[in-house]
Amino acid sequence: MQLSENEKRLLKKFNWDIEFFESETSFSVIHHEGSSIVNCKPALDGLIQDLIIEENEENTSFESTESILSRFGYYFICESPKEIGHLDDESVFVSGSAAVSLVEYLRNK
Repeated sequence: MQLSENEKRLLKKFNWDIEFFESETSFSVIHHEGSSIVNCKPALDGLIQDLIIEENEENTSFESTESILSRFGYYFICESPKEIGHLDDESVFVSGSAAVSLVEYLRNK
């Protein structure tokens, strides 16, 4: 089994150690907190995919919820429970899970 240099870097970055045995056909991957994978390539592949996603999320800057709302003319009336109004239309009111949905909709726009 071969790992790319990037895969080895990811494992190291996220505190995983890998050891190969028997001419690199057997392996163990151990996290510093105790989790482990032994000779299960699908689990290792899944771990590496998760680490890639986690690294990508670290490199992504997230716009604040207030900034997203402001960009579209909305504002928080109250953050807990979530209540949203609109600057140009006082009749607009969104609350609870609908407010969360509105924020996600605007975030993806």
